[in-house]
Amino acid sequence: MTGEGQIELAGSFHFTTAPAANSTETIRFVAIGDFGAGTPGQKDIRDAIKASRFAQADLFLALGDDVYLTGTHWAYQKFNFGACRRK
Repeated sequence: MTGEGQIELAGSFHFTTAPAANSTETIRFVAIGDFGAGTPGQKDIRDAIKASRFAQADLFLALGDDVYLTGTHWAYQKFNFGACRRK
């Protein structure tokens, strides 16, 4: 899939379904909203999640308030995806 000047946006995908209803398997997930605007506190939260047992979460839920002001591609890259990367 391409877009925005023929930049590849997506490659191959895979997903894992939820365990069967009678399973005792544990599912870990992270839910976060109000991502922030690149402040040190945002990086502290990222590092706390990565240091916890949720670092290998099965599911990540973005609850909203993802990007402030513009909602542009640049803002998502910087404040959502960029903020999640450990430097």
